[in-house]
Amino acid sequence: MEVPPGARTIYVAGQVGVRPDGSVPEDMEEQTAQAFQNIQSVLREKGMDLVDLVETRTYMISKDDMPGYRAGRAMVFGTGEGAPRPAAALVYVAGLAQPHWKIEICAIIWSPFIYNSSPSFPTFRSKIYKPVRSFNYF
Repeated sequence: MEVPPGARTIYVAGQVGVRPDGSVPEDMEEQTAQAFQNIQSVLREKGMDLVDLVETRTYMISKDDMPGYRAGRAMVFGTGEGAPRPAAALVYVAGLAQPHWKIEICAIIWSPFIYNSSPSFPTFRSKIYKPVRSFNYF
């Protein structure tokens, strides 16, 4: 993905499948969906949404959880033509910070607003980024 100069960029680190009430779902599908919903909540507070995702890095502890990951991601992203398609990396790790967490997601997001000399006067530009290649590994 190529982000134009001057675009607003947001980095979201370490989102896990913890619900707003502090509870953690037991299955991977729900934890994945909740992690992406947590990212979406952060973005919506900033006037953005999942379609603005440029990259995600996902950390999982078990290859056996891949079907649940795919289902949870599809639950939030959708599967149609307009579904977000950020560049994505997925890494298996020995463990996460809490033993009941199955997934952790980091994200990079950019806004299609290009700022002139003053950030208070944004100029909208249509989304000019396109994936160089699109693979559906995950």
